[in-house]
Amino acid sequence: MQPFLYELPEKVGKFPAGTILASGNGIPGGFSSTNIELHASTDKGKTWQFVSLVATGTAPNTTNSATPIWEPFLLYHDGELGVFYSDQRDPLHGMTTIAQIGEGEKARFMLSYELGMAPGPIDYAVGYRISDSPFTFGGAPDMQLVATDGTVPAAGPYTVWTPAGGPQGTIVVSDSTYAQVFTNSASGDPKKWIKQGIAKNQGISYTRSLTILPDAQGKKVLFLNGGFYGLREATVTAGQWVVPGDAVMDAKCIPGH
Repeated sequence: MQPFLYELPEKVGKFPAGTILASGNGIPGGFSSTNIELHASTDKGKTWQFVSLVATGTAPNTTNSATPIWEPFLLYHDGELGVFYSDQRDPLHGMTTIAQIGEGEKARFMLSYELGMAPGPIDYAVGYRISDSPFTFGGAPDMQLVATDGTVPAAGPYTVWTPAGGPQGTIVVSDSTYAQVFTNSASGDPKKWIKQGIAKNQGISYTRSLTILPDAQGKKVLFLNGGFYGLREATVTAGQWVVPGDAVMDAKCIPGH
C-alpha cells in the first residue's frame, strides 16, 4: 500500500539513470507489521527486483504514540537517494513530501507535512520547513501554511515547484481538505501563500499526487487523485491545472525532467 514511483536522474550504485524505483508499505496478511520496501526496474517496469527493506514498524495503527511507519517518499540529491517516511511515534509531523525550490547553487528544499498537534483549531494543518539540503531539516524552523485569505490547508500535503510563474518560480501545494491548491512565488515566504482555483475534474482526496509537465513550459500541473482513505474501492482520476504567470522556455530546468 501507499506506493511511490521515482525515476533515477543519475546513476546510484549499480542502478543506471532511468531506473524506476518503487517504494511502498508492505503489510503481511496478519497485519503484524508495517514495512517500507524498495524495489527497482531497469527495463521500464517490465521486471522488478527487490532492493531493500528500508525500515520496519509495528502493526498498522493510526493512533498517535503507536509505532507503525507510513507513506514512503523518494528523492535523489547530490549522489544520494533519500527514502523518507512518516513515523507514528511523532504525533506532530506526518505525510512528508519534499520539493526542490529554485535552481543550481541557489536551490533549496521544502519539506511539507501535516501537523498532528498544530496550534489553533485546525487539525492536521499543513506545515513546512525550508533547508539547503533535503537531509538537514532538523534545525529548520516550523512554518504553518496560511493563505492570504486566511485559509489553512490541512492533511495530506503534496508539494512541487516549477520555474514558471515568476522570477523565483512557483511552489504548488495540494492538501486533503480543499479542492483548490496553494501557491507561493516568493520562495516559501509564509506571508505570500495564495489560494488558487481548482484543477479540472479534481476534488479532494487522500493526498493528490502532483507532477509538473515538461512539455508545457512548466505551466501545467498533472493531478492524480485516488479518492479518500477508507473507501471500499479506489477510483483514480487525472486532471491538469495551469500555473498563473509566465511560462519557462527551457523545460530541462524543471526538477525531475
